[in-house]
Amino acid sequence: MRPKSAWDRSWSASVAAAATAALLPFARPLLGGEAFFFRDITRTFFPIKRFVGEGLSHGELRFWNPLLHEGVPLHMGPFSYPIDLLHALCVDERFFTVLLALHVPLGAVGFVLLARRLGCSPVAAAGGAVTYALGGFSLSCVNLYVYAQALGWAPFVAHGLVAAAERGGRSIALAALPVWLGAATGGIEVFAQSVLLGLVLAAGRPLSRLCRCLAAVALGIGLAGPALLVPWAQLGGSARAGGLPAAVVVAHSVHPWTLPQLLIGNWHGDLMDVANRWWGANFFPLGFPYVLSLYLGAAALALAIIGALSLRRHSGRLAVLLAVSLFVCLGRFAGLEPVVEALPLLRVVRFPVKAFFGVHACLALLLALGLEALGANARLWRRVAFLAGGLGAVLVALSAVPALAPPVWTWFLGGFMPPEHGFEVRVRDGELILGDAVRGGLVAVLLAGTGWLVARGRLAPARGALLAAALVGADLLRAGAGLNPTVSAGFFRLSPEMERVASALRATGGRAFSCDPEASPAYFAARSVRRAHDAWSFAVSMETLTPNLNVGFGVKTALSRDLTMMVPEARVLLPEQTSPKAVPRLVERLRAAGVTRVLCVDPVESAGLLFEGTLRPARLAPLAVHVYAVSSPRPLRSVEGSPGRILSDQETTDAIELEVEVDAPATVVVRDAVAPGWRAFVNGAAAPIRTVEGHYRGLDVDAGRSRVSMRYRPPGL
Repeated sequence: MRPKSAWDRSWSASVAAAATAALLPFARPLLGGEAFFFRDITRTFFPIKRFVGEGLSHGELRFWNPLLHEGVPLHMGPFSYPIDLLHALCVDERFFTVLLALHVPLGAVGFVLLARRLGCSPVAAAGGAVTYALGGFSLSCVNLYVYAQALGWAPFVAHGLVAAAERGGRSIALAALPVWLGAATGGIEVFAQSVLLGLVLAAGRPLSRLCRCLAAVALGIGLAGPALLVPWAQLGGSARAGGLPAAVVVAHSVHPWTLPQLLIGNWHGDLMDVANRWWGANFFPLGFPYVLSLYLGAAALALAIIGALSLRRHSGRLAVLLAVSLFVCLGRFAGLEPVVEALPLLRVVRFPVKAFFGVHACLALLLALGLEALGANARLWRRVAFLAGGLGAVLVALSAVPALAPPVWTWFLGGFMPPEHGFEVRVRDGELILGDAVRGGLVAVLLAGTGWLVARGRLAPARGALLAAALVGADLLRAGAGLNPTVSAGFFRLSPEMERVASALRATGGRAFSCDPEASPAYFAARSVRRAHDAWSFAVSMETLTPNLNVGFGVKTALSRDLTMMVPEARVLLPEQTSPKAVPRLVERLRAAGVTRVLCVDPVESAGLLFEGTLRPARLAPLAVHVYAVSSPRPLRSVEGSPGRILSDQETTDAIELEVEVDAPATVVVRDAVAPGWRAFVNGAAAPIRTVEGHYRGLDVDAGRSRVSMRYRPPGL
């Protein structure tokens, strides 16, 4: 392995090439002012980031969110991840998109530095970096937000730990910085694997190497304390507090029949339009995968195999870590459910598919080692020609299966595709799989041709390595360009019709309850007549103020589904309880929670609801939103136990200031959730908060006029 050379133009070019390639999938949104909208980005992260960013722009540090589940702690606090402080500069989904997208080239730059420290050449480092940044797993994580951020810092974490092991001293402190930032993202599963990767690469004698690494990890995690300990202290009463059921933890496991997606990007659906053209439901318990793509391609795998066989210093370790990661990501299919059941600590997170990060990172590093070996040894290119040519030939030959073996093709379509798909649809989708296999196979064949030219002495090994890296990058761009769809920024604004409803709710302080659109027959009936439903479906959730989307519009909600499993179970509903049919049975709970409006895309009949009107926003056509008023809702602030009244009511996100007047000792009831961290004061003196009706706040006051204040400070901060 060549020694690390001084930084020169070739390394600058390597960094620039890797970062530029990593930015290409996002060129349109970055240049056109568009924003991501798919999956968790729209449902959770953008609304919360807007809420926190608006607070920062006004000089507020918001730790409590009064808009969800009758009030919940913010698990992603205002300074948990320092880079998110930049949201104060521009509270807009386009800016959020830019900051998030930049984590992909950030990861590519970190990978170049890591590969350089492992002894790779600039070309080999850039090739591995492009694979790391543009692989299917990496681009899929953009939709999962915090995991894209963790992926951006992961190579820096591993690089820092290797440097700390080798040098000690101030390198330990420098290594702690990416550890801090990686942990602070909240993508704990990816962060933990990046630490493991660094430890594997740094391992060796003497034992002091390991001690230096552990010191850097401990220091970095100490810096990330607020991002880690505050959410942990807020889990009480939630589904995660006692440990999720093992079946839930391993639900998002990688099905063995999903592994061919490493070679065929469109194996389970059209990656350019995955929301509308998806046929992998047979292999995912929830019908849709947590990670959309695992694609790396035959060309990349051939080069990674060369790296594993090159007997470089780290190739054996990486191969072992890759195998372990692959075993873990298989989850329930590898028999890990009993292990998860026996170890409560493993039941705090849902992780198997996230272990594919280890597979992804190890393959990218092995590819870099393979390119390094090929750049220095022309004889190894014969192996490339054999491996890439064989894989490419198999993929190209698959296109002949329907003609040469019709029974086999019919059997495959019948068992692989969802049973509700008609035969013509199955054939169409099967042709898309075969077409993608051919395209990936042809790239591998081109790599094999490159190997043949180098082996015959007609192309220099270094130029061959550069061409191989370019082929892999082009193939990954081809397969991953559509994984992160975008919309115009106006998409994240309410229609005029619904904005009037939202304004009224904000003015009165009442809460809303939304029937889950995906539990409503009218939603599916309308979706069936639309050609594309991805953006439309998210618009339906926004226009019905479905949590967590309500947060972006400043509307309070209650009694909805908990998408995080971090909210006390007494304040959330099961999926089946959010359907239109369940609403009549919820009326009393809605009244108690101070809900004044119910929104549903299906008509609802209940004696406790008063029909107010039907809204027909143009972007929801042919769907409509029915609005109902709840009869006799309880006020969010009241005096109980004695005649009295609320003279003034001032509320910020983390504090409530009331002035009350009562004829005799009474209880001031605030219909917001009780949670650790809330403190109360009556006329400036500390006072205990009582739990009222199971989960609301009560505060005793004496006769006369009193100033009551409640303030929130996160426990463990």
